[in-house]
Amino acid sequence: MLATCSNILQIWDSQNYSVVKEFGHDHVPSTDIIKSIDWKKDNSNYLVFTYKQTGRVQLYDLQKNKSVELSTTKAQCCSFSTSGKYLSITDEDCHAQIWDVNSGRIAQTFNSVDQTPMECVCWGNGDSYVAAGTR
Repeated sequence: MLATCSNILQIWDSQNYSVVKEFGHDHVPSTDIIKSIDWKKDNSNYLVFTYKQTGRVQLYDLQKNKSVELSTTKAQCCSFSTSGKYLSITDEDCHAQIWDVNSGRIAQTFNSVDQTPMECVCWGNGDSYVAAGTR
């Protein structure tokens, strides 16, 4: 599956290139767009996304058609770890947070070395490393 977004999030079947699910303004406020999106990599039906204007972070369960707000920080980017056990979120307040997905709690917070907002994040070497980039 593939997910694309703007102010409408679309989930595509990558085998036949058809839209299997679409979220309009019920999930995305009309004044906001989705900035970052990532699938949980353990073959589950979870995806996470951040809003550009508000910075809110939503975890969406595709099977149950429900979403939960994880964070109200001014999030920039989000990424699940390779195992799906952790979720990293960067924000405009110069932090990168590592969330334990099972407990729903922050496991670790890192501060930007140069005190600028962190705009991107990714995992490497399984769950061993997380990299975050600033402006």
